[in-house]
Amino acid sequence: MRKGLIAIFMLIAFISLNFASEKISERLTHGLNNFCIMLKNLLPIVVVALFALAAIVYAIGQVFGAEMRSKATSWAMNMVVGGIVALIIWLLAKPIIQMLIGEETFTEYGIEEFCIRTDLKVDSPDFKSIVGKVKFIKVRKAPLSFLR
Repeated sequence: MRKGLIAIFMLIAFISLNFASEKISERLTHGLNNFCIMLKNLLPIVVVALFALAAIVYAIGQVFGAEMRSKATSWAMNMVVGGIVALIIWLLAKPIIQMLIGEETFTEYGIEEFCIRTDLKVDSPDFKSIVGKVKFIKVRKAPLSFLR
């Protein structure tokens, strides 16, 4: 009886895993593409913030005594190193993910450009010319007496 229940459970688990794995490579491909897009958008902001905070911490640390100055210098250097590591990750994320997945996988699942969002539609505004519709625009000069 117990062996029969285990066999039925294993059969159900095998069938459900078989159905679940049909689209796993497509989901993984789209997930890695979205991860790369997130890295390309987020890491430059983090790098600039780390460099700016490092400068602020270093400057504030110079006001205090020797012990606090050394701690602030250490913190600032750690922030600079973190920013450089984030910059290296930003530069190498796209080639590493492309090596892991492969170019043919992206074309197979309909991703035209890797690590670039293509689902956003940019609607250009419909500009209409006003030439001929406006006959005269009166421009009033601002008084410059406050500059003297």
